[in-house]
Amino acid sequence: MRAYTVLLLALTIAPPGHPAAGATRLVSRKVVVPSANVSEAPEGKSDANWVVQSIVDGRWSAAPFYPSQAWMARRIGEPGFDIWCRLDLGAPRLIHRLRVQNSQLGSFVHPKDLAVEFSDGSRAMVTMARANDIQEFDFPPRQTATVTIHLLSHYGDGYSIDSNSGGFSEVELFEIVEEPATEARGKPFAVGRLGHVTTWLVLASRPVPWPAGRAPVDGEVLLDGARAATWGINAAPVSDPSFQAGALLYAAIENSGGKSSFMDVRGAKRRRPAGGGRLRLQTGLNHLLLEADGGPVTARCVGPDGKQAAGLRVLLCHERGQEWERQALAAACQPRLPQRIVKPGGPLDCALDARGVGYPVPPGGLRSRWQVLPGERPVVTAGLTGRVRAPAREGRYRLQCGLEGAGLAWTLPFVVHRHGPLPAGFTDLDGDGRPEVLRATWHGKDCIWISDDQRMSSKDVMGRFHGSYCVLVDVDGDGAHDGPDDFVYQAVDLDRDGSPDYEIYNASQVEKLVFSFQPNKPFEQDGHFKLSFLDWEHFGYADEQQYTGWANYRMGVHGNGCFHNTRRFWGDTRLAWENPIAWYDFNDDGWSDMVVRCADFTPPQGRLQEFETAFDIDRDSGPGRECSYNLQLTRTAYRQGALPYQQCRDVFRPLAGLAAANYLFIEDPDWRANQVKVWIPYRDAYRLGTDCDTWEACWLLFDEDFEDKRWEEMFDVHESWEPFADHLGDRWEVDADYSGRGQLYVGRFDGRLHLYGAERGDWSVDYHGLFHGSIDRRATAEGPLPPPGLPHDLVKYQDTDGNGFFDRIETCVATAPDWESPGKLPVTEILVRSVSLLDYATPADPHPDVCSLISTKSQDPLTGWKVSDWKGEPVRVRCDVYDRLTSLFAEVAERSWQEALALYGAADAAGLTRSRDLPDMPAGVGPDLSIEQRRSLKDVTVGRGYSTLLHPVHLRERYRNAYWLKEKVMADVLAARPERAPELRRLYCTGDLRGLVAAIAAGG
Repeated sequence: MRAYTVLLLALTIAPPGHPAAGATRLVSRKVVVPSANVSEAPEGKSDANWVVQSIVDGRWSAAPFYPSQAWMARRIGEPGFDIWCRLDLGAPRLIHRLRVQNSQLGSFVHPKDLAVEFSDGSRAMVTMARANDIQEFDFPPRQTATVTIHLLSHYGDGYSIDSNSGGFSEVELFEIVEEPATEARGKPFAVGRLGHVTTWLVLASRPVPWPAGRAPVDGEVLLDGARAATWGINAAPVSDPSFQAGALLYAAIENSGGKSSFMDVRGAKRRRPAGGGRLRLQTGLNHLLLEADGGPVTARCVGPDGKQAAGLRVLLCHERGQEWERQALAAACQPRLPQRIVKPGGPLDCALDARGVGYPVPPGGLRSRWQVLPGERPVVTAGLTGRVRAPAREGRYRLQCGLEGAGLAWTLPFVVHRHGPLPAGFTDLDGDGRPEVLRATWHGKDCIWISDDQRMSSKDVMGRFHGSYCVLVDVDGDGAHDGPDDFVYQAVDLDRDGSPDYEIYNASQVEKLVFSFQPNKPFEQDGHFKLSFLDWEHFGYADEQQYTGWANYRMGVHGNGCFHNTRRFWGDTRLAWENPIAWYDFNDDGWSDMVVRCADFTPPQGRLQEFETAFDIDRDSGPGRECSYNLQLTRTAYRQGALPYQQCRDVFRPLAGLAAANYLFIEDPDWRANQVKVWIPYRDAYRLGTDCDTWEACWLLFDEDFEDKRWEEMFDVHESWEPFADHLGDRWEVDADYSGRGQLYVGRFDGRLHLYGAERGDWSVDYHGLFHGSIDRRATAEGPLPPPGLPHDLVKYQDTDGNGFFDRIETCVATAPDWESPGKLPVTEILVRSVSLLDYATPADPHPDVCSLISTKSQDPLTGWKVSDWKGEPVRVRCDVYDRLTSLFAEVAERSWQEALALYGAADAAGLTRSRDLPDMPAGVGPDLSIEQRRSLKDVTVGRGYSTLLHPVHLRERYRNAYWLKEKVMADVLAARPERAPELRRLYCTGDLRGLVAAIAAGG
């Protein structure tokens, strides 16, 4: 949320009157509170953990280690804990408005009920929506010197309340002040012309009773409850037929109506951002540049259903003299320099393109100023064009152009080089008779191809280059081919087999350095290395999640490889926020067995926030089932970060490319010169990440329905990556203080792998794997989200005695929430069964919850291997933890299946398997339902039947079926022998299956 002064437009349709002498008006103004005037609940008193960095201009700034979270608090709503933060205003002020934004981190619990306390002890109660949007609350004006905000309750199930609790991204207070009245400038709800300025007004949702003879002016407020901020939506389209074809209109859309709000524009096309007329609005202020088609232009603010949306304010071509006019002019005027490479002393013809600006830019009334930097004298010309001379010496220079009197200036870099502008066709740069550069038009864009290994031939066709090469595409048409919005790609072929071994590119501000350590690296049909799956038609960053079949990524992230993922606008591209994402193929079959994701802050700071590992624990990946991750462990350190890695430097010298072509890089001349990358080493990443003991928390995710197809689905719905998650079917557990150090254990009560140190966990059962991750809904053959209110089974886990092992297991029937609108549909849980393992303690077994621990730390020696040492040969990797975990899983699955068969055999021999042939799901529910049938389901709770479980084929089926077979047979046994239920249940829950089988066989 950014703090913007509310601007409400008054439009003249008649000559305005003048206010009476000495008249005043009341306006709303933001209160500036310095960070020194902030106090908070003491740590020792309330165990609060406010992460507050500073307050700038009345707005809470983001803490450096929480880029999107300025406040974080623990113990929200717990008895005996008062979580608060007090702002000292310095003097009594008339406060009337609070604006807050919930934390943007989805894994955090969101505050719900707030108490805003004033210095006289009175309070205003506020209830927030769960959404991340800016939320504004008004209350009767209060004269107060302090404002204390108490957090009373939160949304969510509280699983992460101890470590990842909730807070706000930003907070603002507004006061009412009196100032001299200014001239009223019109009547409300009118559209008109003010001089040469065309202004548009968004109509209010309800009439505002302004005093007679007065019009709303610049954020004016009235104490009777009517205020300018009630202007929010347009009751009808606003249009103006007077725009000529090509007229440029600058718009600012202030959105507090949610992330599903749109600006629907008719009669104009978008210039910036590019696209059609329908624009999805970001929360806060959106900037928009439109080009009129020549007829009426209309604009509507709409929601996802196409109806008018609340919380939106559209301001087009604001009043003259305002900052908005400067922004509009800056957005509309674009400097043009047709040639960015010139010969020494050659002419530079330049122009400011200001055609059709929505308010007056009379060419004869403006003077433009042009100056070559450094050292040249400026040239001032009438109008918007100019000509200057390039310096006589080769080098890199800047051309500064501006409008005198407007306070606007632009700077364009250019190069003086003996070759001058690069001609179309092939060019021999070094005079050896062989071309190294090709310039041509491709898909409508001006492109330059550089053969870095000088293997270019005049027979080469556009798009079919092999070996080491670089591609520069002038996407935005500004004459430079390597600007922030351009497409820059470089491929490096280390072993000169014609197939690149790694590549680096910038597309849509995404910069990636991508490696494939596999032999026989394939090409796409257009001749490009397929690893990154780039959009070579529109020159952008394609959707890396796209896949075919089960999970055959279009992006080539199978086998062995990794990428270093950063953003151009972060500055230091040696670091990355995904640093790296690495995938490993331990058996050399071409498919990945493990993925590691090392995530730094945004922007990166050289310390990891997240270290995520996912395993194909049942070893079933292969053709037709290309990615099949089942177990993920995520270590986090969101406050201070963990595992500093600034010393891990790799130097990729082949990125330098052909030195003779470096002058073609104009906007970013260091792009190829910066060959240093700082990242977690590929081969040693797992060992380094798990050896680190400064993590703050650890999460486990297990795909219990074995239908998570890809890496992206190995996230949980409690995390900020919730849209990717499998919304039913996964088991999630959290160790909120990292007390368990990422160790695992096999639960005696269920034969499953659990996270040691986890305080809580849950498993939302998807018995037939009917519902997949939400991203999968893009594919027509994939399952949808669970329908809101859908009943399903839920198993909840809790460690009540704090020894690191789950001891309370509850089985519930829960209803699925409305995932598209979190918090709008209450989730109900009906307890079916509760088991406390501590109740089964005996002198011989005093701790029935305690199990043997399994380390997830690696004993593999550190290799010290760097990618810079790599020569292009296939890289073979190993990880002892993967071998241990897959062997353990096979052993656990087989043992559990044999136990299930023994239990079933004993119960069947005793005549107790009465439910075997009953349905295992409600009527009409099965694994082969269509998407529409799945959307219409009313109940997916697990039935009592188990005949379908008796013949598993795969290892994963033996693991799955063993659990359900034991559960359902045990239910039959307990129903038939209620008098022996306590003893039988004790044997079952403590894992004494041999004793349980003997008791059943003996008639127990």
